[in-house]
Parts: sequence; structure tokens; C-alpha cells
Amino acid sequence: MQLDHSPFYKTVITPWYDSDPACYFLVFFLGVVLLFAGVGIWVAAIRLEYAPFLWFPVMLAVMSAFVMAKICLRVVNRNRNS
Repeated sequence: MQLDHSPFYKTVITPWYDSDPACYFLVFFLGVVLLFAGVGIWVAAIRLEYAPFLWFPVMLAVMSAFVMAKICLRVVNRNRNS
């Protein structure tokens, strides 16, 4: 006896916040944050009174770069598979 295949095909529906335009906007915004963190690192490195606060722009840069990389990999993998 053969299996009865369902006539309905399940398509993957991505939510609006995971769509390509939303991801591109988020990558752009994270690039601006990364630039802001780079300026903060530069200022904290040249001004001795801001040296104790160097950890904040470094953490901001690391977190924004990590999230940016994850979003870029997600978009690349999604576009490669479709």
C-alpha cells in the first residue's frame, strides 16, 4: 500500500523582523554602532582621564560585531538555500 501524500505544501513564512530588508537595516544600524564604538575606543585611548572607561566601547564593538556577523551569516545561508 502506498503512502497518501498530502496535497498541501508547507512553505516557510519568515516573520517581518527576519525579512531581508529588516536584516539589511539592522546590519546598517549595527555598522553605525560599531563606528560609534570605534570612535569611543579612539577617544578613550588618547585621553588619559577616559582610560578607565575603555571597557565600555570595547564591549559595545564586540557585541555589535558579533550580532552583525550572525545576521550576515543568516541572510547568506537563507539566500543560498532558496
